[in-house]
Parts: sequence; structure tokens; C-alpha cells
Amino acid sequence: FDGSGFSTIVNDTNGLAFPTYSSPVINTAGQIAFVCDDASGGLDICGVNFDGTGFTSIVDDSNGTANPNFEQPVINAAGQIVFECRDASDGFDICGVNFDGSGFTTIVDDINGTDFPNYLVPAINDVGQIAFVCVDNSGGEDICGINFNGTGLTLILDDTNGTTEPAFFKPEINISGQIVLECVDAGGGIDICRVNLDVSGFAI
Repeated sequence: FDGSGFSTIVNDTNGLAFPTYSSPVINTAGQIAFVCDDASGGLDICGVNFDGTGFTSIVDDSNGTANPNFEQPVINAAGQIVFECRDASDGFDICGVNFDGSGFTTIVDDINGTDFPNYLVPAINDVGQIAFVCVDNSGGEDICGINFNGTGLTLILDDTNGTTEPAFFKPEINISGQIVLECVDAGGGIDICRVNLDVSGFAI
């Protein structure tokens, strides 16, 4: 934070197969997850430690999954990574994996009986609770929640719950389950709203 220690942790001249890196996130253990754009144009998830050691491809589109592209990773203190995973039909699901590459799974997708065709910009806290944008059938941007293990899917906020906010975006969640987010009001202004994971306490 004092400006010391600047260095390039990983670059495209180190003999790796990935020409472009973006969207890095870091946890309290110094584990970094980021998008790595491979030579074929696929968006994978890579990892590296803050000191530059341990570079690895955590999950890519050749590991037998149905998801060809991965974007918007976030990582918690336990090394649990969640991210957008664009499926073969171009829908956006929410996937998860551990920093060591184990446990890859689609946490929530658009074939699980919900009304939401797309899921975007997830956030995860240190106890594995996830908040994310769920785009409903009318195109409205709501906020949903789920646990890292795939249980507890719930609609936290939508535009029919008596609020004046027609769209919600970019949630963040802390270890207490308190969520803050952008809320676009009826006039098109972007406000900051809050809500609890248990759906209580909505306020602008």
C-alpha cells in the first residue's frame, strides 16, 4: 500500500500458452485468480501466488465441461473461486472451483427449474455465501443468492417487491451476509442500496 514492491507477476513472454490476462482478484492468503485468454480465444481461469510462484491453469475449456468461457472471477479466504461461465448455448451460469483446481462445478444454471436465464457478476464471502445478478425472463436484473455447495438458491431482490429500483447490479457481500449493490432507479440514476442475504433490511 506504500507503493513499494512493484513487479510483473505473470506476463505473456514467459513461455505460457496464454497471451492475455485480465480481471485479477486476490484473497487474504495472497492467492490470485484471473481470466487468462488462451491462444484459441477461449477465456479460462488461471491462478498464481502474490510472489509469482505457482502459476497454473485452474480451469479451462478442455477439461470436459460444457462451459467454453469463464469471466468475472472472485475468490474468498478459503480459496473458493466463483465466476461467470458462458455455456454452449451462450447463456451465463455461475460456476465454482477451488484454487487448487479441484471441485469444479456449475453452481447454478438456467436448466435448474428457475425463471432466470442468465447469471452474472457473482460475489462471495469468506463462508461461501454467494450473491449475484440474476436476469429474469423479462430482462430485469435482480439479485439472487446461493451457497458455494449449490444449496439455498433464493431470489433476494427483484423489481416486483415494492421497491422503486427496477434494476440491481454489481453486488458485494461480507461475512455477515450484508449485501451492497448498485440499484438503477426509475429515472435512470444509479444509487447504492443494501439488503441482507436473508432478504431483510432493503434500503436505498
